[in-house]
Parts: sequence; structure tokens; C-alpha cells
Amino acid sequence: MTDPMLTLETRAAFRAFLRGATAPALLAHNDGTTLEAVGHAIQADARNHRAAFRPQDYQALIQADLLDLGLADYGPKVRKALQADADTAGGYLLGVALVDELLQAEQQISAMRRLCRVLPPTRTGTVTVPIQRTRFSDAEWTTELEIGSEETLTPYGARVLRPYPLARWVKASNTFIRQPLGEQASIDALAEALAVPSEAAFLTGSGQQQPLGLLTASANVPQVTTASAGTLTAADLKRWLFRLPGSYQATATILCHVDFMAMAAVLDDGSLDVRRDSVLGYPVAFSDQFPSAGTDPTSLTTGASLAVVGDFARGYWIQDYELPLIQRLDELFAETNETALLARVETDAQPVVTDAFRILTVA
Repeated sequence: MTDPMLTLETRAAFRAFLRGATAPALLAHNDGTTLEAVGHAIQADARNHRAAFRPQDYQALIQADLLDLGLADYGPKVRKALQADADTAGGYLLGVALVDELLQAEQQISAMRRLCRVLPPTRTGTVTVPIQRTRFSDAEWTTELEIGSEETLTPYGARVLRPYPLARWVKASNTFIRQPLGEQASIDALAEALAVPSEAAFLTGSGQQQPLGLLTASANVPQVTTASAGTLTAADLKRWLFRLPGSYQATATILCHVDFMAMAAVLDDGSLDVRRDSVLGYPVAFSDQFPSAGTDPTSLTTGASLAVVGDFARGYWIQDYELPLIQRLDELFAETNETALLARVETDAQPVVTDAFRILTVA
């Protein structure tokens, strides 16, 4: 089915162009510059409304418009300039191999994507997920003919995960792209450009037009504060780790900035068993987007989040809209012998079981 916005906006713009006094002459002489400018503008609009967009629908609409305006003879030239399903014809290519490479590179950069539950990509645009705010009261021992008392608490809420777009594009010379690792280098750079702001949002995002971060106050994740203002001690670390409920201890992981581990190593008196990737046996994952509070445990900012421990797979969910989109724009910069690569993701995320985490915060 064709997107209504695509039909109303894109077709109106294209028909207006075709009705112009210069359109027949441009088409007759195959003015590539003008046609490609119009083509890329229409493709951009199509990508913005791609939930119901299919290239075959798009091309059928274009052909119908040409026929309706008496310009059917120029159909092949227009389709050449506007084609949306083959990169060699001026459109873009959804390469499965490139998407896989982008996903792998992004996952290597993003600790949250490695740790958290990433839901299967959706095509509906939104997904409603439950949020457990409190636990039910304990069940009662009863008799064969009784059913106990009714639960009066309403522990569940809901939040709509509505993936929001994040995009970046880069152009490179065709000479560079043809090198054995040229395209891979571009994919890696695009993956980093997408992963860094995504990771930051998973941690500190506001939840408004972006994911709700695990450390954001409105997420209401339980906190454990240090005993003394502005300082961190070994006792604080032990108390924080064992404030996590027992049902999450077996699968718990510490997420922090590398500076936190530097402080833990300084504080280790032999009882913390600090290693490169663990503290007291808890595995440690590093995120460069986790806010750093510095490396001096005696001079910390009040209210700073130092680290979080918990079961990330059970407690924090990430929802993507379909798969990341990679577009190769081979002809857009043909005059300068360049190819453009565009990467786009649409994602949302939030904590769904806040009790599965404990944040260590400076008093």
C-alpha cells in the first residue's frame, strides 16, 4: 500500500514539475542535473515516509503521472533518474551484507546494545511495553474452598516505544571506495556516528523524542548513595553491590566509565578483588558515554552517578524500527567522482523493570 503522505506530497511536487513550461524540453534533452535533483528530493521524501513505501508502488505512481500529463514517452528517462530500487541507476541499495556489518560495528561500540534486551525490529511504528513499578503483595496461605484476598495494588504501567530517527551520511571518492577496505572504513565510521548518540541516550536520554536513559531521574531507578558527601570508599562499593535484590544477583553486570574502575583499583585493599573486567566477581562492561565523575575517590561531585549494577537483559529494552538503513547514492556526486553512503536507524528504549538495577550515586 502506498503511503498517503507520499501520494499527496511527493506526487504533487512531481506533477507540478512536469506541468512546468520547461519540463518537456528538459525531458527531451534528458537534462540529468535537473532530473536527478528532482529525483533525490522525491527519494528523500519517500524515505521519510517509508513505512508503507515500496519501489514498485513508487514507480507505478510516476508512470501514471507521466501518462496522465501526456508525457508517457519520457517514462524511461524519468525512471532512470528517479529509480529507487537499484543503486546503479541513481537510487539506493539496501545491502544485507552492509546492514550486517553496520549492526556488528554498532554493537561493538554500544555496551547497552550488548547487555540489554533488543526486541525484534517492528514495522508497526510503535510498541507498547509494560513497566513494573511495584511488586504484588505476597500471596496468602488459604484453604481448598477459598481463593485468598484480591490484590489492590496496580503495579504495572505502560510506555509506548516509538522509534525516533537518527541518521548520518558521508561521501568518499570512488577511488577510496574501490580500495579493499575503503567501504568498510566508511561503514565503521557511520556505525560509530550512530552508536555514540544512541548509547548516550540509552544512559541519559530524556525520553522526549529519544530513548529514556537508565540514569535519568524520571526513570526512577533505585539509587544507593555513598556514606559520606563527595567521597567513595570500599565499603560503599560492597554495600551498593549487595543492595541489588537476590533474584538479579546471578545475572548482574556492572556498567560504568573506565574512570570508575580506576577508583575501584585505588580503593581495593584486597577485599574488592578488582580485576580488569570484574569487581568482587561481578563482570564489568565499559561505556565511554557513561558520565565520568573523575578518578579521585575523595573529591567527587554530589549527585553524580558512578556506576550501575543490574540485570540489563531483564530490566532495559531497546526497540528498533525495522533494520538500519544503508543507502548508496552513486550518482548524486558523480561529477566529483564520489559516492555517498547514508546510514539511518530509528530506535527507542526505556527501563521496564527498575528494581533490576541499583545506581551508585555520590552523596
